[in-house]
Amino acid sequence: MPAIKPIRRQGLPDLLGEELMTYIFKNGFKPGDKLPSTKNLSEMFGVGYPTLREALKMLETLGALVIRHGSGIYVSDQIEDLFIANPMKRKPSPRILLDHLQVMSVLEPQALLLLADRATEEDLTYLEQLMEQEKAHLGQDDVAELHMKFHIYTAKASGNIVLYELMKVTSKIFAQEEELLPKLLPVSEADYTVRVAIIKALRAKDGAGAATLIREHLLVAIDRLAARLDGIK
Repeated sequence: MPAIKPIRRQGLPDLLGEELMTYIFKNGFKPGDKLPSTKNLSEMFGVGYPTLREALKMLETLGALVIRHGSGIYVSDQIEDLFIANPMKRKPSPRILLDHLQVMSVLEPQALLLLADRATEEDLTYLEQLMEQEKAHLGQDDVAELHMKFHIYTAKASGNIVLYELMKVTSKIFAQEEELLPKLLPVSEADYTVRVAIIKALRAKDGAGAATLIREHLLVAIDRLAARLDGIK
């Protein structure tokens, strides 16, 4: 009979991390709220500073807390995220960027289909303001950031939490790849024009039209990027 590896026992910092999360939610702490000092937390949970520091560091790595040295411990705006991005740094890959765009070509049309039925005037005005900013920044380094804000906001406004969280976490995971995008596929006036047309479709509650516009736009971008990558092998 093959030997069975012993089950790893949960360490005290892990248990304390769970207790801290329970404490945060049970006491109604919100993103941006400051937690008690490390001295108070140590006394509250009956643990030493080394154990507390390890538990806090773990929660910071997971994105639940923000530790500001000299200021305190704060609840992160990511504490209720459904998915957690791998915090480890790695070398950015243009090939992974291509795969990322292929996934977006599936998710984003669905977001726009949902958004067309529920978009408020506030949503549409915000998207139009983003487009005004993007037009003013065409050819500049920060235009790609505005580009991404548009796509993340449409997912958020769609009302589908899982879809929004997927879009948000993939943006974090592939942030390094997205930094390559302006160099490989610079944001152009044609890209801007497509997003303006998408907003018009959303105003008309034409979800199918908006979905078709983004799907075709992304498929063209995928083909352009694939050709670019083949050319630099």
